[in-house]
Amino acid sequence: MPKRIFDPEAPYQPLSGACRLTGLSVHYLREGCKRGTVPHIRCGNEYRVNVPLLLRQLEAQSAANAGDRHEA
Repeated sequence: MPKRIFDPEAPYQPLSGACRLTGLSVHYLREGCKRGTVPHIRCGNEYRVNVPLLLRQLEAQSAANAGDRHEA
């Protein structure tokens, strides 16, 4: 079987590729997929994470957290 090539430009990444691009752990992403908090699709037994949407969510959460700190 040919070896899979990692394409960082592909919007939907397997968990391992999403980990490389975001720095988040496989466990965090897998649990987020199960809970529905990480944007993904399921292909057979594999989760494919929508990395561009996940990065936008993380940026929004980070901005909200930064806003909370400045109000205090």
